[in-house]
Amino acid sequence: MAIITVVNVEDGGTGSLREAIANAQDGDTIKFASSLANKTITLNSQIKILSNITIDGSGISNLSISGGDKTRIFEIGQRNNKLNVTIKDLTLNNGRSVVGTTTDSQIGQGGAIRIHDYSDLILENTVLKNNVGERGGAVYSGYGSSVTARNSTFENNDGSIANDGFSAGAIAAQGEGGGEPAYDSGNGFVKIENSILRNNKGSSGGAVYTLLTPLTIEGSLLEANEGTGDGGAVFTDGAGGKGNINSPLPDRIIIRDSKIIDNKAKGQGGGLFLWLYGNDDEALIENSIIQGNSVTRGGIYNDSKGGGIRVGGSGGKVAIRDTAIANNTAQQQGGGIWTDADLIEIEGSTFSGNQVKTADGKGDIGGALVLNVGQKPVKISNTTFVGNYADRDSGAIWTGSAENNITLSNSIFADNSANDTKKGNVNFQLKDGGGNIVQTRPGNRGPKVTANATYVDDLKLSDLQLVRNKLVHIPQEGSPAIKSGKDAGAYEVGTASTPTPAPTLETPTPTETPSNDFIQQVLKLTNGFRAENNLESLIFNQELASAAQSHSKNMASQDFFSHTGKDGSSPGDRTQKAGYDSAAISENIAAGQTTPESVIESWKNSSGHRANLLNPNSTEIGIGYSYLKDDTGEVNFNHYWTQVFGQGESVSIPAPTPTPTPAPTPAPAPAPAPAPTPSPTPTPIPNPVPISYARADSRFLEPVPTPTPEPTPAPTPSPTPVPEPIPTPEPSPIPSPAPAPELPTSTPSPLPTPPETPTAAQPLIAKADRITTRGNGAVKIDILSNDRLNDDFTFSLVTQPKKGRARIDNNGTPDNLTDDFILYTSQPGTKGGDVFQYRLSSGESESVTGSVRVNIAPQSSTSPGTVQPSAVPTSTVQYEAEALNLNNYKVESFSGSKASGGKQISLRGTDKTTGKATGIFQGTAGTYQVAVGYYDENDGQSEAIVKVAGQSTRFRFDQDLFSDSAMHDAKAVKVTHSAIALKPGDRFELSTTIDAGEFGRFDYIRFTPIGQRITNTDGTVTGRSSENRLTATVSSRDMLSSEGTTLQGTASDDTLKGSSKNEVLVGVAVNSNHPGRRERDVLIGGEGADTFQLGDETTAYYNYSRNGNLGLRDYALIKDFSIKEGDTIVLHGEASNYDLRVTPLTMYHRGIGIFHQQDGQRELIGVIENQRTSLNLKGDGFRFV
Repeated sequence: MAIITVVNVEDGGTGSLREAIANAQDGDTIKFASSLANKTITLNSQIKILSNITIDGSGISNLSISGGDKTRIFEIGQRNNKLNVTIKDLTLNNGRSVVGTTTDSQIGQGGAIRIHDYSDLILENTVLKNNVGERGGAVYSGYGSSVTARNSTFENNDGSIANDGFSAGAIAAQGEGGGEPAYDSGNGFVKIENSILRNNKGSSGGAVYTLLTPLTIEGSLLEANEGTGDGGAVFTDGAGGKGNINSPLPDRIIIRDSKIIDNKAKGQGGGLFLWLYGNDDEALIENSIIQGNSVTRGGIYNDSKGGGIRVGGSGGKVAIRDTAIANNTAQQQGGGIWTDADLIEIEGSTFSGNQVKTADGKGDIGGALVLNVGQKPVKISNTTFVGNYADRDSGAIWTGSAENNITLSNSIFADNSANDTKKGNVNFQLKDGGGNIVQTRPGNRGPKVTANATYVDDLKLSDLQLVRNKLVHIPQEGSPAIKSGKDAGAYEVGTASTPTPAPTLETPTPTETPSNDFIQQVLKLTNGFRAENNLESLIFNQELASAAQSHSKNMASQDFFSHTGKDGSSPGDRTQKAGYDSAAISENIAAGQTTPESVIESWKNSSGHRANLLNPNSTEIGIGYSYLKDDTGEVNFNHYWTQVFGQGESVSIPAPTPTPTPAPTPAPAPAPAPAPTPSPTPTPIPNPVPISYARADSRFLEPVPTPTPEPTPAPTPSPTPVPEPIPTPEPSPIPSPAPAPELPTSTPSPLPTPPETPTAAQPLIAKADRITTRGNGAVKIDILSNDRLNDDFTFSLVTQPKKGRARIDNNGTPDNLTDDFILYTSQPGTKGGDVFQYRLSSGESESVTGSVRVNIAPQSSTSPGTVQPSAVPTSTVQYEAEALNLNNYKVESFSGSKASGGKQISLRGTDKTTGKATGIFQGTAGTYQVAVGYYDENDGQSEAIVKVAGQSTRFRFDQDLFSDSAMHDAKAVKVTHSAIALKPGDRFELSTTIDAGEFGRFDYIRFTPIGQRITNTDGTVTGRSSENRLTATVSSRDMLSSEGTTLQGTASDDTLKGSSKNEVLVGVAVNSNHPGRRERDVLIGGEGADTFQLGDETTAYYNYSRNGNLGLRDYALIKDFSIKEGDTIVLHGEASNYDLRVTPLTMYHRGIGIFHQQDGQRELIGVIENQRTSLNLKGDGFRFV
């Protein structure tokens, strides 16, 4: 066991690294001379390691071994030669293993290191960066091999260059090695400890890819990695080699004490993609942070699931413990996690700020969590769900059925929301394990989270912050979560240490006296932020500054962190003592942030504090900052910040707050302000106290706790109640606050009846509204958007405004009150303030009243805009069949089905002959075309019924397409309702009776809006041209349009001729299964800006080709296309789906062909005749739908 010393940087010869490795025997250690510090050994070809050795660069700083961007650095072992190699304290960079750059037979495997089958590698204190490999950007581990990385860094490695499905940026491992006799010696695994994997890029897993390999990641950071497919940081395909007895690790994936942050992927698993098999595979994620990861649409299914984690597969067990899943995003489903594993347990964790969201609001379900588990058991306990969001449904948890087996206990829900369905927390009620608390949210509707969950108005939770390396929402003083008798939530009250601020890279060391530079910078940043939002700058006021500075100093020296001083003083008390008198005071506080930039950023990212920063009524500001170096009390943040905002003299009618729905938690990370506890007396003080202050929720004005008549009464002689009396507590029958120390799980009741229904636990709340309009205009007020409603309520006006007129509009849906609004029209020439009231009533004699304040701006010299009381739908609404409520159907998935959501429903394997799938329409009220996607197989003719809003259409699966299974070449589309009026809440149903070997498979149901009339404020009606179609009734006929209409052809060859006006030309029968199939239509627009429609939101027309004939049998010939006239060609999909090229010489019609590209085949759908000018699919003349 000799020590061999490398003494030069040469790539060969005496004293070189290459010679040392070639001469090394088993057990030898290779060291480096001290003269090689800060040097690089650059290789011209890889070095093969064929003995059990250690390569040790310890003691030699900044020593690198480089592949020179042309070769792999090391290859370890060879077949039937199992080795153990350790590499320590070195940098391996610029290795490259790409086709043509290596001479060995295994090209492309491992840019820096390739480990041969059944060999083991240990990396200690080693850096691998800027390496490129076709399979494993830095390291490739063969069958039965293992990789252990300790205290190492993988950075900027690229394994995506060949788009290989088995490649990650840092490490790619190819299997544990079990399964065949020849592999019995395999004990492959990957273990990453206390390491950093950052900015790596891979095809499957931005940093790590494993195939049937146990994986352990402990104490590590995986940050800003990118997967061009699934798995932004990690992609695992199975957790082991099916029980190989020689493996030192079980078939398990473990992520422990690690951070998975800001990674991104396309398809599934923005942070982690963990695929499990059978009963043996397990995944454990504990004491970790999964934060800021994202997944966009991509992959073979063009889906976007699991912004933080996608875990499951064909079996497996999943446990998530003491882990934060925060601020992750997906465009389709499961902002935090998407899972379909067999057995799931989530304990002591936090889901915060996860989103399912797209720019156009077409995201789908499960802001925090999608449990696509059917009847499989799920247990969720001591877990917090706060501020999660989904565009469509289930801001917190989505599950597929009311008959679920999901048990929830000791958990917290607050401020979760869903835009379309308003089901902010869950879509189906979960099983009740006791101890669950839900904070109500205005506008939220839907089922209770569990049958016996306790509903409260304010859980008094902090913003997300770091406590003992955990991200949590801390229940503040007075929180029902503390008094509940069961410590619900991830933060264990009474056991955790004092919250610690998030770490920063640089910590300034100011003196304990106020820093004038810091204060000036806070003022500058505050006014800069206001300027960005078109608000006036705040004036620095010395009295407010004195109050702010004294509070910061007191928090530091007196060991507390609260809006309420140790002497019981409120912000209003402190400003009054400092000599500042104002009708409205608001305050922001923070602790732990070390710079003005960080504290302003934290306030900006907290909705309540942001509202204070952007309050248009504030005119003056005072700022305080105190630094306590030796902060040794119970509250230890060192840095304490205060902002106090004033409004000078009282204002008559405040302008609307820019953020009308502030978050219920007042605090920015890392140490937010706990909400001040309201006065113990829940009833408002009759005479408003002239000095009040705004909590983080800037709409809540808490009176100074001196309800004596000493202060001057509020100077509001006008009958209009201005300034607004204290709006909280609301005029609601809630006995607020509800300080009951125990949960009402066994509350005595005079009646021996079962617990109340979910809706009975949520009384009506009518929140005050504010709106601004012009003196000569009308304005729509979504009066119910911030109220809490029951399933059964009535809505009426109590008083009329004095300066205008208010009326209720049912939005075209008289049977659905939830989308009603008020149309307010001011009297001509009026300005100033106006007010009126409305009432919400339930069938149980419950009634609450809300007020609406209107600020009428000076009359505009321009004419008023059009008001549209009846909304016109503009977006297609699609529901995946697997997301519907299923009866007898089951969900299945085939790799070749190309189902729009990756799955379809089927009766195969159910022993049933009939099935049903039902759903509720949640789109905008209007008129829609309805179509279903299904699989018309060639071995039967199933009968289907599609029922929408009570109207049924029956059809058969009778096309007998090319496949006898759910393959893409059996996909079909059927328009079942050409035009039907729908409103939110209408039900739809898909049902089938199967025939022979066909299993009644459905993919989706799609609702495409068609033209409607628009009613203007002056009573005129504007018609959309799609209502004035001229349709041919016989085939192969010429049709001439009247001016300005739409011409639509038939299912045979047509010629459509426009006039001198603007026409829309559609040569096909849009309701056929294959619009344009076997048709050659001629479209002549004539003069004017004409639209030639070759596709719609559902499909591309003329897109039917077989046997590679390029689609020459069916296309549209456009004879007079002119960009100068404003002509437009409408195509389905995106520009990337098409190609422009000269038509084949075999065609009679010459010009520019429009080819649709799909499944590797090019299909001609249109010819622009005699076109000589250059065309660009992304330029003028083309529009995609």
